[in-house]
Amino acid sequence: MSPFGIPGDWTMDHAKAAAAGFSFWELKEWMPKLIAELSADLKVR
Repeated sequence: MSPFGIPGDWTMDHAKAAAAGFSFWELKEWMPKLIAELSADLKVR
């Protein structure tokens, strides 16, 4: 259940943006680094 009380999932279709030439970053390319950086920052505090 959504924390916003919305029944069901909210998803977005990015086909129109991709067709217009927008390129999307792969989650696996940037997410692990972000998690590592945030984790390291929490350890420093």
